[in-house]
This record gives sequence, structure tokens and C-alpha cells, in this order.
Amino acid sequence: RDAWLKVKGVGPYTAAAVSSIVYGERAPVVDGNVIRVLSRVAACGAKPADKVWWRLAGRIVDENCDRPGAANQAMMELGATVCSKAKPACGGCPPPAPRPTPPG
Repeated sequence: RDAWLKVKGVGPYTAAAVSSIVYGERAPVVDGNVIRVLSRVAACGAKPADKVWWRLAGRIVDENCDRPGAANQAMMELGATVCSKAKPACGGCPPPAPRPTPPG
């Protein structure tokens, strides 16, 4: 991921997404969709720029995750479709197991 951050115009989100999806690195991806899912699951109301989101997302792609790219893509898709901003379909949300707990 660090190599991608050296490329002009590539920020933390893009570097993490490429690293996890293409190379299978355990790099958390945080965008608006992921923040929405995490904030609802963890009942955490931190500001969108807060680093808490990166720490929570990192718990999803930790050493127990054998497919970090797929996990990141699933979180982004869940936030874009089921856990949408305007009309969340909470009844269609898969139960989170295990729930990421907010860092202390």
C-alpha cells in the first residue's frame, strides 16, 4: 500500500482498495458506504474524517480474514445497496458476526 501512496493523486482509499482487492493485502478500505455500515453496526457516531473508521475497518480485514479484498468489496457494496443513505433496508441486512467493537 505504501508504494501506491507515492503515486501522485493516489490517496489512502485508492491505495488500500488496490492493495487489498488486487494484491490480497489486509488493508482496510474506508469510504462513505463503509462508514455508514460501520456506524450503524457499531452504533458509533464519530465524524467521517475520524481515524476510528480505519481502525474499525482494519478489524474486518485482520489476520483472521483470508480474503481481505472480498471483505472490503462486500462492505462497500452493502453500504451502497442494503445500508443506503436514503432508504436503508435494515431487514435485508445480514447479521454482523462478529460485530466490530469501537476501539477504546
